[in-house]
Amino acid sequence: MLKNSRTSVGFGLAGLVLVASGLTACSAGQVTQTADTQPAVSGINADAGDVSLRDVQIVFGASGAYEEGDDVPLHLWIGNEGKESIVLESVTSPAAESVSLATGPLEIETEPEESPSEEHTDEAEESPGEEATDEASPSESPSEETPEPEGPEDETPEDEATEDESDETAGSGEFEIEIAPGGFVRLFPAQGDHLVLEGLSKSLNMSESVEVVFAFSNGDEATLRVPVGTPPEPLPREYLEEGEGGH
Repeated sequence: MLKNSRTSVGFGLAGLVLVASGLTACSAGQVTQTADTQPAVSGINADAGDVSLRDVQIVFGASGAYEEGDDVPLHLWIGNEGKESIVLESVTSPAAESVSLATGPLEIETEPEESPSEEHTDEAEESPGEEATDEASPSESPSEETPEPEGPEDETPEDEATEDESDETAGSGEFEIEIAPGGFVRLFPAQGDHLVLEGLSKSLNMSESVEVVFAFSNGDEATLRVPVGTPPEPLPREYLEEGEGGH
């Protein structure tokens, strides 16, 4: 009887070993669902009195990194939970020369810049035209000399005016954004007006954040560490595994 009991115990232990090894084998080939899942909101949230700031983030852009001197667009919501209108009077950051309000949507780059080979093709296409104008210039020179005094002088003031207007619409360092009671304002670069950190004081990577201060007309002020947001599409798993190392 003693011999039989030892044999049954041995088979039981062997079964446990097989079950355990089977579980480890199954889990070794599995990938967690969160590995390829992006958060619904990648920015940060903050409250200051009646003001609520939501999903505040730096736009990821083409690579998630910005160089010193670059202009960096911000994405955020501003809500007013009070009973009176509130005005966003200023936005500042020690990480940038200034913060401006840009009008209109921004075309966000999601791919690297085009290769230099395309520039050569453009030059090749333009070169024949330029040679043709050079060859034609001697015959046309007499007729072109007569109207020269009137044309350029009259056009320069208009050209300067249009250039000044385009600079003003690009962005303004002085702005006021009113938020109605119980309302909110979207400042989304992809959809319309948005805030821009102009002239970064140093380079910025996707794992870093910058300090941004929001000041409102009711005296409320919010200081946030604003991170770089997530890319519009999930990054390849190979990119994510670079820093994982061995198991």
